[in-house]
Amino acid sequence: MILIGLFGIGLVAGLSRGGSFRNLATLQVRHAWLPLLAFALQAGFVLFPRDPSAIPASVRTVVLLVTYGSLIFFLLLNRRLPGGRLLLVGAALNAAVMLANRGFMPVTPEALARSGHTGYIVAQGSDLFVLRSKDIVLQRQDTRLWFLSDVFGIPAPLPFSSNFSLGDLLIGLGAAWLTYRGMTQGGSNPERASAAHAGDAATADHPRKEFNHGSEDNGPDDRPGIDRPALSRSLAKESA
Repeated sequence: MILIGLFGIGLVAGLSRGGSFRNLATLQVRHAWLPLLAFALQAGFVLFPRDPSAIPASVRTVVLLVTYGSLIFFLLLNRRLPGGRLLLVGAALNAAVMLANRGFMPVTPEALARSGHTGYIVAQGSDLFVLRSKDIVLQRQDTRLWFLSDVFGIPAPLPFSSNFSLGDLLIGLGAAWLTYRGMTQGGSNPERASAAHAGDAATADHPRKEFNHGSEDNGPDDRPGIDRPALSRSLAKESA
């Protein structure tokens, strides 16, 4: 829920500043099919399967690790987008804690009790999982990298009560910034912008020559001046 909430904040902020969805659609995203495929796989095997008990935990582990790997690769390719680095760091933190805990995101029973989600706990073998999520229920002393797990939460009396991690928070902030900047500025390419700026700087350092309004003549300049003295008097007399 924290991801949806922060995304909504970015959306509202973009609209309030005169942004448009048309600008958002012009963002130059590379390989946008990767996160779509990752979400489809997670939806089918982890989040919304018809019979969650029929899918072994090992299969869900493989799906989560593969999809998170593809997501990190996608974010690496698009790290120059607004908020791209926040998204990348958040996904990497989530992947680290999941790798350390058998491929699932750990959450403690106490955290689930605060968010009012203890009713979603389901047993599969000797393990406890949270229904329709990537979470595994572990005691704090059994959790590796506990501080990166779902230690944050919105209490049950409040709307959108949920548990989330530091990585989720960074992903939400990155998504909000991406939405806001995309709606208000459109799909400008940072690499092209920096190249254009470098070209402008080079032009400023090496200004063009003044345009010659007269006829072009690459021959020697015979007009008298400081470095081209007039004809000597003797030559002038001989000419006379």
